[in-house]
Amino acid sequence: MLAWVCDLIVASDDAFFQDPVNRMGIPGVEYFAHGHELPPRIAKAFLLLGERMPAQRAFQYGMVNEIAPAPSCATRSRPWLTKSPPALASATG
Repeated sequence: MLAWVCDLIVASDDAFFQDPVNRMGIPGVEYFAHGHELPPRIAKAFLLLGERMPAQRAFQYGMVNEIAPAPSCATRSRPWLTKSPPALASATG
């Protein structure tokens, strides 16, 4: 799941998160990442079952920082750039 490498996440209200690598037979770092981001039972189910987690549930578990309507996700995250280190703000322009 690519979201784990993000420090701050604004998810659209219609987004979902899923980690299907176990079903593909190639689990890797997921075994370590899920346990740090989610409660243990939720992490196990998320990893082993590969089911979708809606954005609202992900927010409840702290996987995402904010939820916004899809058209305004970029606008919602833009203020964070003014509070971020200058290198990050200039890199994301």
